[in-house]
Amino acid sequence: MEAGRLAQVLRKVAVPGMLMAFLLAQGVASLRCYSCRDVGDGGCATDRIKIEECTPPQNVCLESFAIIIIDKQNVSATIKGCDLGTHRNEDFTTSSNGRWKYHACSEDLCNTLVAEDLVHQPLPTLTGNSSSIPSNQECYSCISTSEDRCSAQNAAVVRCPDHSPICYQGNGTIVLGTQHNITLSYFVKKCCHYSRCAGRSQVHSQYLNLNEETSFCQGNLCNTPMPNGGLLSATYVAPLIMAAALAITSL
Repeated sequence: MEAGRLAQVLRKVAVPGMLMAFLLAQGVASLRCYSCRDVGDGGCATDRIKIEECTPPQNVCLESFAIIIIDKQNVSATIKGCDLGTHRNEDFTTSSNGRWKYHACSEDLCNTLVAEDLVHQPLPTLTGNSSSIPSNQECYSCISTSEDRCSAQNAAVVRCPDHSPICYQGNGTIVLGTQHNITLSYFVKKCCHYSRCAGRSQVHSQYLNLNEETSFCQGNLCNTPMPNGGLLSATYVAPLIMAAALAITSL
């Protein structure tokens, strides 16, 4: 009898405990987040965003957004969805015509901020200060996910401001996200300040990875490749300060 009573007591204790564990698991899983991935293809347009049910151990809704603007043209990448982490809200403007933001929250459908906020905020522009005096230096200017759109035949020609007399070209890759990454490859040409030209630009963090292979030169329209893969004949200028195209001093 004693053994039977003990078994009954244990069952009474175990069942509520199991029920509580089940309910807690359901509570974590019930977090809902907006979900999309956009690499310039409209994947995060309003009619394409989905709602995702998070599963343990996922405990936050994330959104991460990167945009680079060159002379009113831009490339951008966005990722939204469930993730594992803590509440974070990071937003910074980069040293080379860009902005990046990471936001994590833990309320239903809370990841609505990034693209809507950042795409309309003022960003660094190619010419910088509107009072800049144009120089005699001309460079090709473009940013695109298509190499052909940045060719000499299709890129715009701009007169550089006096504070940015260097022609610059590069190709890079942005990787956003943690558990579910997206990758965006892009090509860029622009005028550049001495201190912002770099042979190679790299950013590595938990939420953003960027690699950009670059070259720079001084001479009209020199930032275009020759058939052998080099640049047109020009005087190459060593930067006074080697600075990453997208620099993060601390995360």
